[in-house]
Amino acid sequence: MANSAVLQANKFGARLAIPCEVVKLAFEDGIAVLHLGSGEQVAAKSVLIAIGVEYHKLNVEGRDRFDGAGIYYAATTTEVQMCSGSQVAVVGAANSAGQAAVFLAEQVEKVWLLIRGDDLEKSMSRYLIRRIKQIDNIELLCDTEISQFRGDDCLRFIKVSNHKTGETRSLDVNAVFTFIGALPRTDWLPQVIAWLIC
Repeated sequence: MANSAVLQANKFGARLAIPCEVVKLAFEDGIAVLHLGSGEQVAAKSVLIAIGVEYHKLNVEGRDRFDGAGIYYAATTTEVQMCSGSQVAVVGAANSAGQAAVFLAEQVEKVWLLIRGDDLEKSMSRYLIRRIKQIDNIELLCDTEISQFRGDDCLRFIKVSNHKTGETRSLDVNAVFTFIGALPRTDWLPQVIAWLIC
């Protein structure tokens, strides 16, 4: 699909600049002007804005070391291939975490679903909760947070703590999928457009 898009763009004389950072969007006489990080400017009659997000990250010892080497912010087939047949943890209590847990359970030995609260009812759809309870290799750990990430080149295990009982344990996982929220990257947009996106 991407190759077809590139061929089509070249056919019509479009200039592709990948990757490039847009630092500002302004309007001059009804024309959108993109200011690039390189100092160049690009004018266009229309602009498709796919801003991406800045994922909320766990404030836990060792996280920086394992970002992309065991800690992930999406559960796609790419990440699943790296942890097929092993144990993984999913952090979060909303629908995205529930959907990831169900998806991962089909490919891995065990999914530990870690939530800070005492149940899923407050933040997850009932159909997902029912589905999670039906899957034998998903185990829900309530009132639980990760306290450490450990490993060598890649993540090997995590330490988790139950903040009600004080119990600490180690889980042998080689991947942690965090779904604890994200913020849209709108800081470079004019205020009115940033407001419309949010």
